[in-house]
Amino acid sequence: MRKKSVSGSGSVASNAQRVLSLLARIEHPSDETAEVRERLGAIGQTQRRKCVLLCRFALASRELRRGERVRKSAAKVLVASLPTSLDAISKLLAIRTGRYAYEVHCSLFVFLSDLDELGLVPSERTRVVEVMIEYLESATTGIAHAAWMAADALGRVCDRKMIGALVNLSERGRYAAARSASIKVLQDCVTRGNVRDHLHITRTIRRIAHHDRSRRVRASARIALRRLSRQRHDSHHAAAI
Repeated sequence: MRKKSVSGSGSVASNAQRVLSLLARIEHPSDETAEVRERLGAIGQTQRRKCVLLCRFALASRELRRGERVRKSAAKVLVASLPTSLDAISKLLAIRTGRYAYEVHCSLFVFLSDLDELGLVPSERTRVVEVMIEYLESATTGIAHAAWMAADALGRVCDRKMIGALVNLSERGRYAAARSASIKVLQDCVTRGNVRDHLHITRTIRRIAHHDRSRRVRASARIALRRLSRQRHDSHHAAAI
């Protein structure tokens, strides 16, 4: 029995190395996501689709995704392959069982924060953002860390078109983790919105701080309000100098 276990472990390591060897042609650990995208653009559509299938297979495999290097490499290639890879990314984000499933989600969100560097047309970008917001909507306490990573990525790509959906989620979301995470995104959105958005967001977060049914969400809202107030004070101070 022991020999069988060792053999199985060796087989997994061998398969992981095989995946990394294939991906090494287009992705290196030090590469930015945009650099990988340029390399993918040079290999042709058929090869790009094969890369997407390989990455999806690796990240869906309970054995292969346990390796951090495999997770990061495959996640970066998938994000760099957008919009071709959006369906694969959506399906991976829908996997909520098995070890390392949420580590896969976190890896994807790390590179999705580079969304604005990929040169997607507005309609493609909107579809990707919608997938990220849908993930937040389903976030329960059990996946709070992955939801926070999704919120961080959304905060980096925030624009005014997202604000309505995020305000609705922050006030009416089913899960406390989803409402807390959306508050973080709204706070980040302030730096990209105009004054009207700033006031709208601040009023929304103030309502949540007083009326949300979750004590944890109310606390998140109060923290966000303090940060927004400090940011506003710093901006006024800088303008006065």
